[in-house]
Amino acid sequence: MHVGLQQPSPKNRDASDKIVCSLPGHIRGGGALTPTFEELKLWFSNPDNARKFFGNFETDENGCHLWKGPFWQSGHGRYVFDGTNTRTHRLRWIWERGRDIPQDLCIRHLLCKNKGCGNPAHLIGGTWSENNDDEKFIHGRPMAFGPGHDSGGEPGKR
Repeated sequence: MHVGLQQPSPKNRDASDKIVCSLPGHIRGGGALTPTFEELKLWFSNPDNARKFFGNFETDENGCHLWKGPFWQSGHGRYVFDGTNTRTHRLRWIWERGRDIPQDLCIRHLLCKNKGCGNPAHLIGGTWSENNDDEKFIHGRPMAFGPGHDSGGEPGKR
């Protein structure tokens, strides 16, 4: 984890104590919230939030960091960030690189073909068109997701 995280301050919170979004246009990826790096720093400065997120991955024999929590229908890991669902691999990409995801960048699972993987080393940026081509042309079949790379996606079931 990053060192020197700031504590949430009243200026970063609204009346309901939710983190106030600092940048416009951070809602992407099927309507899921993608927070900024600054918002993640605030969120993970709470040790319970950090433990619940980072403690919910397990590493498999391929080096994938498999999400053990709930999944989107697409097979991507789903995490509730400040009351809103988001995709786990996007959070891991932002956190590892210490910067926001540019508006036109899609985070792809090209290196492992596992939508449930959150290993930042397996995630690369690209266009949405490239992401669609990954499944159709490079992989030749729909990508696997979930523990054990099965198509069921439920933790513990193979």
